Amino acid sequence: MTSEHKLNVSGCVILPNGNLLMANITEENHLIEYSDAGEHIRDIPVSGPPYDIDVIDLNLIVVTYGDEFFVEIMHTNTFNVEKKISLRKSCLGVSHADGKLYVVQGNSVQVLDVSGRQMKTMKTASLRVTRIDASRDKIVYSDWKNSKVHCCHLNGEELWQFENDNINFPTDITADNYNNIFVVSYRSNNLTIIQHDGKNSKILLTESDGLLLPKTVYYDKVKSTLVICNNGGKVLLYKVV
Repeated sequence: MTSEHKLNVSGCVILPNGNLLMANITEENHLIEYSDAGEHIRDIPVSGPPYDIDVIDLNLIVVTYGDEFFVEIMHTNTFNVEKKISLRKSCLGVSHADGKLYVVQGNSVQVLDVSGRQMKTMKTASLRVTRIDASRDKIVYSDWKNSKVHCCHLNGEELWQFENDNINFPTDITADNYNNIFVVSYRSNNLTIIQHDGKNSKILLTESDGLLLPKTVYYDKVKSTLVICNNGGKVLLYKVV
């Protein structure tokens, strides 16, 4: 993949049209769109260095900006800002599920509806949370400093936490349709899958498969496709069977 901009990917999704959209957290304020074959389509100017993104529906995505105190909802075709939602803290990881947005803010998760109405605040079990993935009935998030993955109910009550030597500095997580969790570990250079109940895990990909300082992972539940981005911009796509 090539772009006129230096790549430092901090978030990635697969758009409804099948293209990849990456948050490029550099000194330049751009999202970058590629085809699934690696063809550079366009650089999309945004309001700041984008930190994380998620797909809301066929027409909308949500973008966070790390140190900024707002999130933006954008159209997936025009990338015009449809709504800017101001919050009281900086916004890191973001996930959409069942009409709600889950935004990581320090040691808490702010829950909003897509109109921007703030519904509740959930405390996390750690101050070192940056990434989150939500579903209809569960939330998972990663603690990069303590190398743990947490799973909780939507009310914040913890169901389980997972750690082992294979997960070292988990930089991102994503869940499949059965609530199994994919985790990329920056220092371990691997992709691990944790069973939905948090009891067992398995390494799926390692450095020999091309993982070198992996930063982001995203599972497209419709296309059953997994995308992993290494530090420096190398992108790996896998069909999950």
